[in-house]
Amino acid sequence: MDDDEDAREAVAAVLESCGAEVVAAAGAAGALESLQRARPDVIVSDISMPAMDGHQLIRCIRTLDAERGGKTPAAALTAYATSADRTRALLAGFQVYLAKPFDPSELVTLVAHLAGRPSA
Repeated sequence: MDDDEDAREAVAAVLESCGAEVVAAAGAAGALESLQRARPDVIVSDISMPAMDGHQLIRCIRTLDAERGGKTPAAALTAYATSADRTRALLAGFQVYLAKPFDPSELVTLVAHLAGRPSA
């Protein structure tokens, strides 16, 4: 999820080109709604979003039962690229952190790894 439409479409296009089924959300509220309908294999979230940022979102998700998505592996994809930003994202509940601009092959590899599948 990402509040920026171009960024959201770029991430979706990269993952779909490798066979992933992507459900894109325009922000945290949309992501939480989507999570109620279906549990994804992996969550990819921007950190900087209005209303509820990615740190708040992942902390909210981590309070859910596993059946409702609380244990879903998650990747932070963000322009915040310092080591402190990485640490903050991991402490919030993300398993991996990838700085923008990202290398598409690295994104695919990370998502495949989180999903427990070999990368494309």
